[in-house]
Amino acid sequence: MSPSKTLAALAVLSAIGAAHASDFPTVDAAISHAVSESTAAHAPAFEYAAVVIQTAEGYRLTDLVRGEGDSFRLSLRLAAGEHLAALFHTHPGAPSFSDMFSENDTKVSDQLNVPSYIYVTESQHVRKYIPKVSPKYSLGAGPFRNTSISKGALVNLEQIT
Repeated sequence: MSPSKTLAALAVLSAIGAAHASDFPTVDAAISHAVSESTAAHAPAFEYAAVVIQTAEGYRLTDLVRGEGDSFRLSLRLAAGEHLAALFHTHPGAPSFSDMFSENDTKVSDQLNVPSYIYVTESQHVRKYIPKVSPKYSLGAGPFRNTSISKGALVNLEQIT
C-alpha cells in the first residue's frame, strides 16, 4: 500500500507521537508492551491507540494517543523502509460489546490489510482481528441490522516473549 493510501486510511482513525526507540522481536511483543502502557497511567474511560511499525531491525510501537470518549484519530508518516504492521487500541467499558471489533475497527483493518488488536480494559482481554481471516457477524434486526462486528481471537499475553 502506498504511503498516501495508508495516510488516507488512517485519517478515519489526531496526530500520533514518535515511535519508541526500542525494538520488539514480534508484533505480539509490541502489542504486549502497548497493553502494559495503556494500563499503567491512563484513564480507562477513554480509548487509547498506537500503531506497530515494521523496521529493518524488528518492530516499533508509536506512543499511545488518547481519543475522545470511544473514538480516536491517528495519522502516521512512515520512513523509507518502514511498513505498517498492526493497529492497537483500547476498548473501555462493559465487556458486552467492548469485547468486539466494531464495524469501523474491521473496515480500517481491512482497508490497510493489517491486523488490529484491542485491549478490553474491563475484562483485561486482548483480541486480534485479521483481515480476510477473522469472521464477521451481523447484529441482526433493529437500527444496527446492517452493522457487522467481529470477535476476532483471544491473544494469550503470557505466551509472548
